[in-house]
Amino acid sequence: MTSQKPTLFISYRRADHPDFVERIRDWFIANGYDDARVFMDLSNMPYFTDFAEFIREKVLESEVVLVIIGPQWLEHLRERAARDETDYVRLEIAIALEQGKLVAPICIKGAKMPNGKDLQDFPDLKQMTRYHAPELDSGRPFLKNIADIIGALEAELERRNSKKMIPSNPKKIQVWDVLPQPFEWCEIPAGKVTLEDASSDGGTKGGTFEIPAFLMAKYPITNAQYEVFLASKDGYWDVKWWNYSEEARQWRAEHKTPREVGFSGNDLPRTNVSWYDTVAFCRWLSNRTGQKIMLPTEQQWQRGAQGDDGRKYPWGNQKPDKTLCNFGSNVGQTTPVTQYPKGISPFGVMDMSGNVWEWCMTEWGTNSDDRTDKYRSVRGGSFGNYINFLCSSYRIGGLPVNEVNGIGLRCVHLL
Repeated sequence: MTSQKPTLFISYRRADHPDFVERIRDWFIANGYDDARVFMDLSNMPYFTDFAEFIREKVLESEVVLVIIGPQWLEHLRERAARDETDYVRLEIAIALEQGKLVAPICIKGAKMPNGKDLQDFPDLKQMTRYHAPELDSGRPFLKNIADIIGALEAELERRNSKKMIPSNPKKIQVWDVLPQPFEWCEIPAGKVTLEDASSDGGTKGGTFEIPAFLMAKYPITNAQYEVFLASKDGYWDVKWWNYSEEARQWRAEHKTPREVGFSGNDLPRTNVSWYDTVAFCRWLSNRTGQKIMLPTEQQWQRGAQGDDGRKYPWGNQKPDKTLCNFGSNVGQTTPVTQYPKGISPFGVMDMSGNVWEWCMTEWGTNSDDRTDKYRSVRGGSFGNYINFLCSSYRIGGLPVNEVNGIGLRCVHLL
């Protein structure tokens, strides 16, 4: 066993048997874990500290993240996601998994370990289901069971350390550690997508394509999220993000300052961005997170919007109305990216019809993703467009230099 006790981060929900969790913490301390090596309560956080950054620091300082799963753990996870609330428990676990920490789930009070189906809407937590979780309850067996858990935990950590199995890559973090909410990845499984023939309009011929699995951002990038790029010293002001083509370098040299937002509001989609700028944003975000983040190809975009059944719109075949999306000048400007939950796609992606067109990586007319000055595919329609532009299969292209208040961006994460 290790000569010095490891540092612990206890992740739990205050709404789910906090007294029992306190008992677990006390027993660790009674078994040689001094108070400074067991972090549990955010109430100790200094004033004026950023919650997400504080959590990240504490998780990175810890060798073990103990995840306490109570009877209502999964229910609270889903409720916070449905309300688009920041879920700090989810953040704690996601950071720990991403950083290769020893994640030790413990089920209490009759709770059961969530399975892959339970967490299908939470791809950042799915890896946790690989761990064998002990069950712990009150009563006579408690002391023996907690002693067995402590022994098993220390043995597993010793085994990992001896085989040097704990990777450390502080640059590889989750997007929501970098950008403000709302941000979430939606898992898009491998499958087929059929593009209509757009050759008569200067685009490519139609066809059916096999698409590998990938992750797609649930929402378009918002004003507040793009502002992080603009405000960061390593962001917009570092011209290297445009060094992916001669045309992009020339664009950046001629546009030394960004355009103002089309419409003000933190959760409105960012518009007035050229295709060159959106690719630069994705390259910067990839560097910040260590993930392969880019604009979607035209095929990826349509698969994320349409799913497997060939539906006409993300929500199905029902004609658009004011409860499903922002279109036809019924609002007159962009709306918050979370405003139309009824318009959600089969894979959980929102705002893919109306509000703003979205830049795609694909070159319009060649089906290539080479980074040139050619037209680029844009998808989804905008707040000013009418029904025929809102179909998931509708295809059109735009000049990469276009900076207009009806075009924004959405990211994908290549697996």
